[in-house]
Amino acid sequence: MKTIVKLKIEDGALNNSVSSALKMLDMIGVKRADCYDQMISSMSEKVVGQIKEIGKDQDNVKSKKLLEKQLNKSFKTYKLPQFRPAVLEALTQMDELPQSLLDVFRYIDKIVADPELYADVSIKVKRQIWIQQEDLFVEAVKPVIAAYIAAKR
Repeated sequence: MKTIVKLKIEDGALNNSVSSALKMLDMIGVKRADCYDQMISSMSEKVVGQIKEIGKDQDNVKSKKLLEKQLNKSFKTYKLPQFRPAVLEALTQMDELPQSLLDVFRYIDKIVADPELYADVSIKVKRQIWIQQEDLFVEAVKPVIAAYIAAKR
């Protein structure tokens, strides 16, 4: 909630100015769905930027906790295309997935269960998954090795 208020203040988008802007956009025929999509897109970009900033300071215990907290809050939104970049960035910025076994398996299981999400995660996250599930590593490396062997023949 604090983040939303902070974004509203940074963008100068206080409640009464937003409602005035929406009324004006209604009058000129702009669809509200387009406005909301743009706002969500803008907020998502800002959240991704903030996650990157937090990720730069990985040595700080507070930063690691903030990333873990962000991941816990946002992971359930990974199916929504507007929020997926924030989830992927939080996963990428973490040196390791959270160490409590329940969290590791919860994240890994959900990532592996969704082929689209698995394809989208960074190689850094895939390495952590491959440590837990070697069969996925073999599956990922097999085509590369086959292509190398074919090229050498």
